[in-house]
Amino acid sequence: MTLSKAKAMGKDLSRRLAAEAIGTGMLVTAVVGSGIMAAKLAGGNVAIALLGNTIPTGAILVVLITMLGPISGAHFNPAVSLVMAVRRDLPWSILPAYAVVQVAGGYAGSLIAHGMFDLPLLQASQHARTGIDQWLAEFIATFGLLLTIIHQNAYSIICELGVDAARVALYLISMKLEKAAKQLEALGSPTRLQLYRMLVRAGDGGLPVGRLQERLAIAGSTLSHHLHRLILMGLVTQERRATTLICRANYPAMNALIGFLADECCADALPAEAGAGEAA
Repeated sequence: MTLSKAKAMGKDLSRRLAAEAIGTGMLVTAVVGSGIMAAKLAGGNVAIALLGNTIPTGAILVVLITMLGPISGAHFNPAVSLVMAVRRDLPWSILPAYAVVQVAGGYAGSLIAHGMFDLPLLQASQHARTGIDQWLAEFIATFGLLLTIIHQNAYSIICELGVDAARVALYLISMKLEKAAKQLEALGSPTRLQLYRMLVRAGDGGLPVGRLQERLAIAGSTLSHHLHRLILMGLVTQERRATTLICRANYPAMNALIGFLADECCADALPAEAGAGEAA
């Protein structure tokens, strides 16, 4: 290999890595930023918030894939790059570099989004995001997204028509709507519903775990199981104060769920006169 050819290959790799880093950063900025803005403007209406988050996500995917697809392939995700390496569309030697710049770009994009909305750049999550159900949901979401992207050479189709970008956006919408269904399912247990209502009535101060156990008159292990489920669904938060564990209702999540249920209340109801006419 000549020196000039080696330099050209190195320059080409640098361009590809820069495209992946910039694209991933812009994508995360758009996703996080639109989510923050949607939450502020939706007023607890989860349907509006979902649309305000997923439509910009689909739109930015079209733009980024169109601009950066010819340069790097527009993966923006280590899982996508891994699949492309398995399919031999990406050399295995380049895969680690792709993953590093994608993760770095994602972190940078999140920091930029927080800065744009005057939020603390670094924030500790208040929701536990683990458990078999959470990992299964993530696996299925990633698997479905990969199928959407790979199907019929989706990158070239998106660049030309934007068809698969719409599929991606619709898939993301369906996965987010499922969150509301899981929250309702978590509240389907009479004990959990009673527990949740206690925390809602307690206000921002919350209640210690010991007092919850006394009021419900259940075993500590049973209470831990129900609290764990509510925390996983984002309905309840916990904070440790010295030796006391304080539980609180997550009111923004509660309002979002209520907004989802009431969003289209009576939307298909017939006018009073029309209803009377049909009855006659």
